[in-house]
Amino acid sequence: CNIQHVPCTPQPRVKNSVGAGAALLSSFTHLYIRGRSPRESLELAQQFAAHKIQFSGGAEGFLSETELVNGQII
Repeated sequence: CNIQHVPCTPQPRVKNSVGAGAALLSSFTHLYIRGRSPRESLELAQQFAAHKIQFSGGAEGFLSETELVNGQII
């Protein structure tokens, strides 16, 4: 068993946490299926979820994979 610690993404100003878990899980799954390591997928998924909770409403705050990977986050 290879257990690793993945540091938390710094907490942003939270506007709405609805959908944060779904954002984390869906982005992790997407990135992992596309060939990224489990650790990199989790690190990027944390960043996406942290970005997403800065917006009100479930239909706002999305990033493309390119924006996420290139660090084009608010």
